[in-house]
Formats: sequence, structure tokens, C-alpha cells
Amino acid sequence: MPTKRIKVATFNANSVRSRIELVVDWLQREQPDAFALQETKVQDADFPADAFTRVGYRVAFRGQKAYSGVAIATREELQDVSYGLDDGGEPDEARLIRGTLRGIPIVNTYVPQGQSVDSDKFQYKLDWLARLRRWFERHYSPEKPLLWVGDLNVAPEPMDVHDPKRLGITPSGTTACPRHWNTIVAGEWITSGLHDRLPTNPVTAGSTSRHVEHPNHPTILSWWPSSRSEPLCTLRCSIAGVVR
Repeated sequence: MPTKRIKVATFNANSVRSRIELVVDWLQREQPDAFALQETKVQDADFPADAFTRVGYRVAFRGQKAYSGVAIATREELQDVSYGLDDGGEPDEARLIRGTLRGIPIVNTYVPQGQSVDSDKFQYKLDWLARLRRWFERHYSPEKPLLWVGDLNVAPEPMDVHDPKRLGITPSGTTACPRHWNTIVAGEWITSGLHDRLPTNPVTAGSTSRHVEHPNHPTILSWWPSSRSEPLCTLRCSIAGVVR
């Protein structure tokens, strides 16, 4: 039987090279079994893999210059690694990476941002999520474990955002779009065995709520503009963990 208890973290780096010291310091302190990154914003030839190796991590990655980019760093070798969607359309390899750790599949995605709801980019986002749903159906079974992490670029409710009024993010806005989330992910997808979670710390781990308490902060939010100078352990990032 595979070992089911693993410690996984996920972080939208918004340029991994700009934050590599924070990342490495955090990895050494927290020692997760797997660490997923999004928006690495670096082409593969320039990815700082050596920095991960020096602190005992192997890292699989796929990126491009200045945009997107995904990676998974693990203490043990990640098995069955692949990138992108495989339906004959644009694979978008810099937005999806998957692998298996101790028998548990891990999928890390950086979903398109979408911008305004009346833009072509927003329709692309919806199409991408629909393609991702079919991709999950082809590759995974509701009867088996699966961990999906990443930056999903959706805030289902205003409480998922630090200051929705100031940021101009509302239920009908560009980031908080519950109707599309509920239809594409939280509604239909949960019926297929996916459950929305926000892993945080030993006190609250296992909570089914996205809005949970943290000992160092009043709340953990699923979206928060990150600061380069803020310690990684306190960053609130656009993250999600969806498990079976």
C-alpha cells in the first residue's frame, strides 16, 4: 500500500528567481515532502534548480520567459512526470505539471487569469478549465487518491480576497466569479469526487473550509497580492488543494 501521509505546500512565486532565497529558507525550515510553484516566470534553461538541489530537493519544471511556469520540488524522486494538456490543442505545458509521490498523484496548475469577463482571454480561461476537467476524467478515477494544487485564479467568494472592495473584485468581477467556479469546479467536479480544501497547519489541517484560522494571522485567504520582502511562511497566495 502506498504511504498516504505526505506534507505538501503550494506557492505562487511570481518569479522564482526573485524569491529563491525566501523559498530555500522556507524549505529548509518546513521540510515539505512536495512543494508546488506557479508563475515561475523563467525559461527552463535559467530555472534555479541548483538552489533546490543544495537543500535536498529534486525539482521538475516547465516554463517560459516572463510568463506562467510551473514546478514541483520533492525530497524523493517524483514519478511519472508529464506536462501540459494532451487533447490535441495547445498543450500549455507551462501551466500544468503532474507527477506521483509515494503512490499519490499530484497535479499542479496555473490557470489562465482571464482578465475581464467580456474579453477573449476570459473565454480562453473557461475553455481551458473545461479542457482540464476532461483531462482529469481521462487520467484519473474518483475511486483513487488525487491531490490538485496550484493557482486556480478563481476567488469563489469575496471572503477569499483580502480587500475585495479596494481591489474592485466582486462576485461579478474578473477574479471572483462564483457562477463559473460553481459550474466548472465546485459543483460538477465535487460530484466526481473532488473536494475543495485549504491545507494550513496541524491545528486546522483537514478543514473543509477555505476560510480558516492561522496562529500568526487572523485569516488565511485563497488570494493575496504577495510582497517580495514578506517571509514565505506568512504569504497568503492564490492556492487551492483539491483532494479525493
